[in-house]
Amino acid sequence: MLFDSQGKRLWITDETGGFAPVRTHADIQGRPRGNGVPDWWVVGKDADWQPPEPASLLSLGAAEAAEASTGGFGGEPMKIGAGRKPQPYNPRTGEYEGGLSGGHAVRGKVSHEVRGPVPEPPRRAGAAVKPSPLSPGGRVGVSTANDESGKKAPAPGALRPETREQVQKVLDERLKAQTINMNSGYRTGDRGKHGEGLAVDINRIDGQKVSDAIDQDVSEQQRETMRKRLTEIRGAAEGNKQVEAYIAPLGGYFSPKDPQRGNKGRTANDKDVHDHRHHVHITIRKQQRDTP
Repeated sequence: MLFDSQGKRLWITDETGGFAPVRTHADIQGRPRGNGVPDWWVVGKDADWQPPEPASLLSLGAAEAAEASTGGFGGEPMKIGAGRKPQPYNPRTGEYEGGLSGGHAVRGKVSHEVRGPVPEPPRRAGAAVKPSPLSPGGRVGVSTANDESGKKAPAPGALRPETREQVQKVLDERLKAQTINMNSGYRTGDRGKHGEGLAVDINRIDGQKVSDAIDQDVSEQQRETMRKRLTEIRGAAEGNKQVEAYIAPLGGYFSPKDPQRGNKGRTANDKDVHDHRHHVHITIRKQQRDTP
């Protein structure tokens, strides 16, 4: 560990809020800068200082979910509706009772809503809904900065609970890293799994680009480090039956959508891999709700 002239321990911090200890001068001299790389700088901290515990995918957005589901927006049952705005909501009928949603009054059932961490309403009165537990945290921290595409940063609260739970489980299972950056999650208007809040994209691991795994312009060490990280994530994904698809620069697969009906999966083809050369894509199976 390196110290400054005042006896302060040196840390590298970047614009995503992450911290990494400076162990040798090479950590500073060899750290990349440039387009697409989060800006970073070196800071001195007291000898006993430790960086804050990183938030996990499970805890991100949990406060919004709790507030919306308990009526914290005004004392009556509320739910996030179209435009990610809270509306009065009747859980018995499964209908919005009016209010503002994206600036317009809405009454009745809404066919398109943002799938957030608030459990879906019962399909009919009396139907039971499986709980979707949200852990207060996980081992791998998650930042949510869309730092490459120029689009809005993903809102973790718009992901379905099972997505946050299972993706965090995959990360915690084998990934030998402290942080990942999720640059895409729920996407409004997307006709695929992103539009259902069932898919996430990861473009950085410990601040390093996922694309480094196949980038011939970076050092062999950088390529090998990222290849190991991607191998770890894929191994955990393959061992998780709730993962429906995994695609990354080194390949991927699609699991059978309904194994009980004999559906077959397939290996990601060349186009799939090319389209995901800059990130890891993980799709989670939609949680089945109980009905009477």
